[in-house]
Amino acid sequence: MNDEEFLTYVNSLDRMVTSTYDFTQLATLRESQPSTSTQQAETSPHTIEGFRSEVLDIYRQLQQMCIEVSHRIGPVSRDGRATPDELAMVEMNWRIGALRDVLQDLRGLLTELVPPASQQTGSQLQELQNCYLAEHASAEASLRELCQINSQLTQLSRELMHLSNEGAGLANGYVETALPNGIDDSEAIQSRRSQLIARLVSCNL
Repeated sequence: MNDEEFLTYVNSLDRMVTSTYDFTQLATLRESQPSTSTQQAETSPHTIEGFRSEVLDIYRQLQQMCIEVSHRIGPVSRDGRATPDELAMVEMNWRIGALRDVLQDLRGLLTELVPPASQQTGSQLQELQNCYLAEHASAEASLRELCQINSQLTQLSRELMHLSNEGAGLANGYVETALPNGIDDSEAIQSRRSQLIARLVSCNL
């Protein structure tokens, strides 16, 4: 029932009550009869009009409340009917709200499982610091060892290159060096080269 139908119904009810009862005769009859109670309600056209205005006021307040509630719950029509799009929008809003609540609960669980760094004890922080220092010292020792091996490899490479140059000079007849005990220059260079290669292999290992 919309507003116009309700107002028409109230007006017709008012006319029916007014035409059925003669309030002037009722007032005369009441005056002629003794009153048994001082709190008896007085029935008059003014009283009916007051009732009607109160009913209309209450109806308007209820209608305004319905409009406010409909605005809060979603885009629903004033007459109570809703289109499929409006119903889908209301359902989507409800699902979004439910998903937001679930995400809030998950955030709370993660906060409980993973406390922030400020809540960690001093012993835990000290243990982490000691582990970091130990790993840092081990890394520095490995780096120094690698630097030493690299220096050895560089020195051995230079010696090997020098021996290769000497061997090439002997092959061309430009270098004549007398070695003790009758050892040939080429044999000495080959022996030295073999030793250097063995040292290189051991350094690589």
